[in-house]
Amino acid sequence: MKIILLQLPFRGMIFFYSREKHPPGGGIPADTRRKGRVDCELLRDWLMSYGNDQAILRYLMDAKPNIVGMSCYEWNVERSLFMARQLRQQCPECRVILGGPEITPKNLFLLGHSDFDLGVVGEGEGVWKQLLQAFRHP
Repeated sequence: MKIILLQLPFRGMIFFYSREKHPPGGGIPADTRRKGRVDCELLRDWLMSYGNDQAILRYLMDAKPNIVGMSCYEWNVERSLFMARQLRQQCPECRVILGGPEITPKNLFLLGHSDFDLGVVGEGEGVWKQLLQAFRHP
């Protein structure tokens, strides 16, 4: 199973990408990184910092992950949903999991979307093993 975790780049007020670093909150749990049949990685640093949607999508299509996990914040939730929709259209067998502070049971905006498979509420690290076991290994 191949998993790629990412957070879409933060854009500054003048549309250019910010040099601020906002890595995915949970990172990669140490016990799942390249252990057994699970290959879990963060999106390449230069793509996470400066990549546009098409470059990120192309990378994901070439990598052929089974699962893509995205950290959602107020500034990137709509772009994350757009990317999830694109992934579903181009790679329907890929599962999209959203996490981050915007994922709450009361977020009616997100609950109205079917562009992702699963939303993790709260700290994802605690449920990571269970989450992986819920998906079948190829």
